[in-house]
Amino acid sequence: MSPLIETVLFVFGLVALGYLAGLTGYLKAEAGEAIAEFAVGVAMPLLLFRTMVNADFHGAAPWSFWGAYFTAAAVTWAGGHLVITRV
Repeated sequence: MSPLIETVLFVFGLVALGYLAGLTGYLKAEAGEAIAEFAVGVAMPLLLFRTMVNADFHGAAPWSFWGAYFTAAAVTWAGGHLVITRV
């Protein structure tokens, strides 16, 4: 089986398992809130930090990363600015 299909099946299987755990009452709503707070407050920043520490740019500036980041930041800022000033 290809790695892409394995990854997709794993992710959807994990989502289905979580959905069934919530549907059957195995996990309460409070547990979901705690898991979400942990994921956003601890796990994601650590994952991003680890990824940046281990990134290998082969001695060159990562222009594509910078371009993607600053383009997304500019689009987000412009969209937020337009919503706040016009709506």
